[in-house]
Amino acid sequence: MIIRAKTVDLFNSENLTKTQARNSEINKSEIFQNKYALESYPRRIVLELTNACNISCIMCGRNHAEFKPTVFDFSMLEKFESILNYVEEVTLIGWGEPTIYPKFTEVLKYLDKFNVRKFICTNGMLLDKFKDNIF
Repeated sequence: MIIRAKTVDLFNSENLTKTQARNSEINKSEIFQNKYALESYPRRIVLELTNACNISCIMCGRNHAEFKPTVFDFSMLEKFESILNYVEEVTLIGWGEPTIYPKFTEVLKYLDKFNVRKFICTNGMLLDKFKDNIF
């Protein structure tokens, strides 16, 4: 059985391109048919830009794990270009704080070339610095 991270209802997207809408319909059909071999592309891509953080929250699980610092290789973003016309959302999240990624603004600008929602999970400490790029 395939267990999906998000339900179909969470993807009620508006303003999809024809390519995205078609992919979405194929994806939903595959969900309802419990298909193992998929023809559709993912509707969401999740990228962890870094696992580093600029604060140390008492409730965060990252404080109880040993992390080797990682930084996303920006050139890898180009490898996703062939599917970004199908994807509805790119989520920037992970164990770290995405806004401390050195090329955070460049990632946002790159994604602006595509009709994708950008979902960012942030502690908000640097929103003033990036508000023009985010909003």
